[in-house]
Amino acid sequence: MEGTDVSLPKIASLNIDVDPLVSYYEIYGVNQKLSSDDPLYLKAIPRFLKFLKRLDIKSTFFITARSFSENTISMLKEIKREGHEIASHSFSHDYHLILNSHEKIKKDIEENFSFLQNAADENPIGFRAPGYNISKELLTILRQAGYRYDSSLLHSRTYLYGKAFFIALQKIIGKETASVIYKNPDLDYTYKPYRIRKTKKTNDNNAELIEFPITSVFSIPFIGTSIILLPRFILKFLISQLQRREFINIELHIIDFADATDSHLFEPILKIHPGLRIPSSKKEESISYVVTALKQKGYSFKTLAECTELF
Repeated sequence: MEGTDVSLPKIASLNIDVDPLVSYYEIYGVNQKLSSDDPLYLKAIPRFLKFLKRLDIKSTFFITARSFSENTISMLKEIKREGHEIASHSFSHDYHLILNSHEKIKKDIEENFSFLQNAADENPIGFRAPGYNISKELLTILRQAGYRYDSSLLHSRTYLYGKAFFIALQKIIGKETASVIYKNPDLDYTYKPYRIRKTKKTNDNNAELIEFPITSVFSIPFIGTSIILLPRFILKFLISQLQRREFINIELHIIDFADATDSHLFEPILKIHPGLRIPSSKKEESISYVVTALKQKGYSFKTLAECTELF
């Protein structure tokens, strides 16, 4: 899908996908349900809010209704009270969402919109697809529903090859996985934000929707997992390369702010999920290093909703 690049000042966005723990069970083939409230909501969300306050920046929280309970739903209003943006991450957090029928996709989008309206008094204008799996049909549904931007594109061969290897490995060892790879050839894979517009090729009239691609550098996803696991000297080098860009979009996951001491419910994935055995304080140090370094290089941190106002 063709797009129109838009020139921006030096802007960075630090945003987070609030994926439920049960989604990780499904990725790793763990046949288990949560026996209590999701520890990612109880422990990691408050921890991330404190982290943002220390750094004095606002963030975009991509929220899925899945796994929120009466005991954890209050966190959504706390996020809003702190001045952060709440965006949609689908209702079901189904990695196969775009492979469903048009009606089922539309229903999922509408249900999460209603959930965020009722639970947080929020009318989301932004969306991120589970697993970065986006399609022109989903983009059309978003536009028709009044969304102003999408932030699902991640251009990284390293990520795609790693994901393909993981899926193959799960099959070899006889475990199922919810992960799926879907690469849409009709989308522009670029690090620059752009307006998705109607072309003869796609003919879907997404003229008003803005795409904020997730940042990668040298095909390395510049996301929470990489920031946490890479040595400091490599992070420093990657930042030196990124400073030439006008826009940096850093995606985190709420599990980046959790560790093994938070709950026994992490035990089924403790040995296989990257970074879960690293103390949350150490992970915060790595992410803080990146944010501070980018600020020193002249980047202003904004929510993705604020970024749409630059157009």
